[in-house]
Amino acid sequence: MQLIPMQLIPMLSGVARRRRTVAICALTQCVLALCALAPLSAQSEALSLTEVISLHKQGVSARQILRNAETYCLGFVVNDSVYSRLTAAGVDANLIKGLSRSCSIGSVAPPQAALVASGPELGLLIDEHFAADSKMPAKGNVRGCTLERAAKGILADNRSRELGICVLGYRSENLPAQAKIELAVSGLGATRSSVMVLVFGAKNDELGAYSFSVTGDRRIELCQTSIGSCRRLVYLTKVDAINVGRGAENRVQVETRGREIILSINDVRVERYVADADVSGSIALGIGPGTRVLLTRLTAKPLAGSTAAR
Repeated sequence: MQLIPMQLIPMLSGVARRRRTVAICALTQCVLALCALAPLSAQSEALSLTEVISLHKQGVSARQILRNAETYCLGFVVNDSVYSRLTAAGVDANLIKGLSRSCSIGSVAPPQAALVASGPELGLLIDEHFAADSKMPAKGNVRGCTLERAAKGILADNRSRELGICVLGYRSENLPAQAKIELAVSGLGATRSSVMVLVFGAKNDELGAYSFSVTGDRRIELCQTSIGSCRRLVYLTKVDAINVGRGAENRVQVETRGREIILSINDVRVERYVADADVSGSIALGIGPGTRVLLTRLTAKPLAGSTAAR
């Protein structure tokens, strides 16, 4: 498939001491479909009935719910009582049938467990450990971009001198409009020219997707794709929350709460933006020219009880 270049991340024009704009490939479905990494670890407890209903109400696909059920098992069995609760919550018969076939490690969760499940953060939607035995993502779209296994993750290296962000072969399910995304990466601050890009809210059409860019010289940018360009929404320099140094680790974090987008680095909130519409969709990853980083983990979890700022 041919990937169409798009001007994206205008702030990065000076990152590698070049006066030019760095481009990223259009975030079409073919980019997101390059590869899917399978989750390797499960949460410590099985999914409760309340969690399953909450995921359904937040618009998580039936396929993703069943995938979680297969990975974590269920903390309940689908009996007549559970069937009634699921149908009352609007869960369709095919999903209920799939849940009834999933592994179960207990009976219906007691009321105390339901109270825990209704807290601010629910079970993980994505939990990718880029460990030595994980599935290797497809290599990026740019010549000179390589991926290789390492003891603690996957080493992504973009030696290309071309104008372009190396879009890594990763595909995620569509995330709900209220979610927290976190990417753990090492080596971002090894050089000032390093660039890590986390794309979220991507649809089948690349228009409207958001990109959160973090650089080795402590800059961040949030932009949104439009026709032939990326509209800058947030730009900050001298972000002290970004760890620098050859072995420094950073956690790039995005929370979407309806229309509200909260950008954080290492649990330090650095900026907030309110979009025109709810933000939901898939995730993509990219690295800029001259960037060599170690990807260690990518997680996404739904958030309950939050509303977009008015």
